[in-house]
Amino acid sequence: MKTLGSTLPDSESNCLVKPPPTCTPDASLGSVIDSIASRITHRIYVVDDDLEVVGVVTLRDVISCFIHEPPGYCDNYLASAMEKLEGKGVRSVEKI
Repeated sequence: MKTLGSTLPDSESNCLVKPPPTCTPDASLGSVIDSIASRITHRIYVVDDDLEVVGVVTLRDVISCFIHEPPGYCDNYLASAMEKLEGKGVRSVEKI
């Protein structure tokens, strides 16, 4: 984060590249949601006092705080979707 920040112009309004959104480990869920929503992004980086990345909070992480997703839900959904596609003549992607 330090390297990226040091290459950006001083003026926020003249920036072509904005620094990625960050928060501290003790940030509230509300402030994380505000940061993600205001930047229209899918992730926010958790940084320590030295601006070293110590984690990432994704939009999916935030949503999972409000909606319970049973274990394996996504895997089951994707498997059934692939079966439907294969039934329509679409070949599955081969694993390398």
